[in-house]
Amino acid sequence: DLTYTESLPEIKADQKPGLVVSGSAGVGFRTDRLSDQLTPVQKEHLKKLNRGTNLNLDINYIFKSGQGLGLVFHKYNATSQDNVMLEYQGVQESGLLTTNVSMVFYSLVYSLRSVSLNQKHTILTQIGFGPVFYEYEDQFNNLHEQMTGNTLGMLCTFAYGYNITKELSLGGKLSYC
Repeated sequence: DLTYTESLPEIKADQKPGLVVSGSAGVGFRTDRLSDQLTPVQKEHLKKLNRGTNLNLDINYIFKSGQGLGLVFHKYNATSQDNVMLEYQGVQESGLLTTNVSMVFYSLVYSLRSVSLNQKHTILTQIGFGPVFYEYEDQFNNLHEQMTGNTLGMLCTFAYGYNITKELSLGGKLSYC
C-alpha cells in the first residue's frame, strides 16, 4: 500500500496596492412602491420618475490583499411631464405638471478587488452606508413646490472591467443604492 500525495503550488495574481478611480453614467431605476390611494393618472406620472439617469464617481485605495477603502458619489435624476387636471384650493385647473427628482448619495465603502491570473479581467465589489439627500420639485402652471430631505442609505456594487492597459479598463457596473 503506497500513497503518493503532492500539493500543487499556490498561484496568485499579481495584485499591487494603489489608487483605483472609476466613473460611470447610465440609466438608473428606482424601486419604490406607489400608494394604492393614488389615481391612475397620478400613478402613471410617478412611475415615470422611477427611470432616470445615474452618474457616479468612485475613488478607492486597494491594498495588496485586494481589500480597500474608498469614497463614492452617486447622483440620480428623473423628470416626468403630463397634462393633468388638478384640484387646488377647491378649484379645478388643467395644465402641464412637471416633476423633477434628484437624489445624491455619498458613502465610505469597503471594497474588494480581484484580478484574473492573466491580468485581463478585474472584478470590484463594494458595500457602504451613507447619507442620501433628495429633492422633489413640482411645477404646475404658476405654482411651484419644492421638497427636500435626507435619509440613510446603503450601497452594494458589482463591477467588471476588461483591462486594456495596466492603467485603464472598460466594463460595466451594477449598483443598488
